Amino acid sequence: MEDIVKENYYELEDIARSVVRKYWNIEEHLETVDTGVNKRTWRAGPYWLSCTYDYEVEAVSRELQLYSCLSERGQLPGAVAVPSVIKAQGELFVQAHGRVWWLTAHVPGRQPEPTRIEDTLAVARGLAGLHCWLAPLSPELAVSKESALTLFARGRLLALEEQCLGFTEADKEVLLQASRLIDEYLATHSQTAMQLIHGDPSHPNLRLSERYPPRLIGALDWASCRYDAPLADLATVGQTIVFRSRSRDPLADLTAMVAAYQQGGGVGFSLDALLVFMILGKFESIAHHGTRFLRGEIAADLVLSQSTKIHTILLLIQESQKRDRSS
Repeated sequence: MEDIVKENYYELEDIARSVVRKYWNIEEHLETVDTGVNKRTWRAGPYWLSCTYDYEVEAVSRELQLYSCLSERGQLPGAVAVPSVIKAQGELFVQAHGRVWWLTAHVPGRQPEPTRIEDTLAVARGLAGLHCWLAPLSPELAVSKESALTLFARGRLLALEEQCLGFTEADKEVLLQASRLIDEYLATHSQTAMQLIHGDPSHPNLRLSERYPPRLIGALDWASCRYDAPLADLATVGQTIVFRSRSRDPLADLTAMVAAYQQGGGVGFSLDALLVFMILGKFESIAHHGTRFLRGEIAADLVLSQSTKIHTILLLIQESQKRDRSS
């Protein structure tokens, strides 16, 4: 599979140069900025060229239409910018070489640094304002028709029933424990308010101001935008704290993030609720990566690593409950 990936990588570079020249008349040097699981992105001067597989064409069309709707609605809170689409011969995207291609204008700012807690808190405050701005918008604008709960159900089914994914019996025990915890949570908690959310506010998809103090000024890649609980967005930020920040006390940093979100005008929620939604997010990863593995697009590692991460979150839940009892 590695040889195939390398071959496709270099072939796609040549195709990208030809596509951006033919459809957008751009001769700029292409700089690879993201090699995703199914999406590729290049910087071309003041623009970003992206492509994904042809079967994603309907989702790409909805995403680009969403950008147009958000731009027409007016300035986002705190001047948060979203990508603006550069049309190709009057069209939002083009299809060529088994891929769908689109071009967007550059969104300024810097990517948040996962190891800087002040950056993560700025993201939380910014997301609160963004959620308030998105709340009145129609669910019909959603790019994805999934939700945290539908993705959980799909991920659980894949993990526990699809033998070729390769989860061990120990992995499955962890997944079953997490699954039971989620079922118990859903049975004892009322449904969280739903609204339009970003869907994937991981640090690479966000931009902060260059000047201190940091402030959220850009949100990229709305391909996962959906009608769901705002907690699903915050769970993504929480995963950055737990798995990428090298935090010495992730529970303390998660608590600070919850407080920052509320300070920014977001709805209140408990630390335990956040941790449960983080587990939902890991089952979402199993759903996405597992489906791509079964298509032969990726290796199994991305899928199998999720059980270890779920185990880490379960340990954090136990530690959080222990601290609550001793306080």
